[in-house]
Amino acid sequence: MVGIDLTCADLAAERTRDLPCVSVQPGDLATLDLGRQFDVVYSVGVLHHTDDPDLCFRNLARHVKPGGRMIVWVYSHEGNFWNRALVEPLKRWVYGGWSRRLLMALACGLTALLYVPIYTVYLLPLRFLPYYEYFGNFRRLSFRRNLLNVFDKLNAPQTTFIRQEEVRSWFARDFEDVHVSPYVGVSWRGSGVRI
Repeated sequence: MVGIDLTCADLAAERTRDLPCVSVQPGDLATLDLGRQFDVVYSVGVLHHTDDPDLCFRNLARHVKPGGRMIVWVYSHEGNFWNRALVEPLKRWVYGGWSRRLLMALACGLTALLYVPIYTVYLLPLRFLPYYEYFGNFRRLSFRRNLLNVFDKLNAPQTTFIRQEEVRSWFARDFEDVHVSPYVGVSWRGSGVRI
């Protein structure tokens, strides 16, 4: 198993040092060339934070063996109006330069506040409410896991919210047995077998 990280490869390598079958190295998904192909290439929660998600997908796809599988998960454009309209502008104009410690404190407060509507209004069968599926999933996770999800939305320097058609187009040319489906109303998961 080979892991790639743009900024924290040393930390990831340290955390996996007891796993001899895992190596972690620094790299940019847009330009990476490992000189080999793999049975499975996956990117979970990364492509939407890159400068060019299309380019990064194409470059990762080059690393999939014929008959191998590509798996991705990205934030969706669909279902994320409030993240696009509120969180992202605030990130650019208000808290984008804050320290990680301060952002974690903000994320902790926001996560705690979210529990009020999630355990009251969102318990009602009102499927038309924004983030209805997402908050149902929120109730199944620990506070720490939810905190990290909120922190990720605040901390990531950039986020591209990707439309379903775009995810489908990524797999259209070089893949078969393609599956693209929504996950809790705020993301897309896609997979395909390399031709």
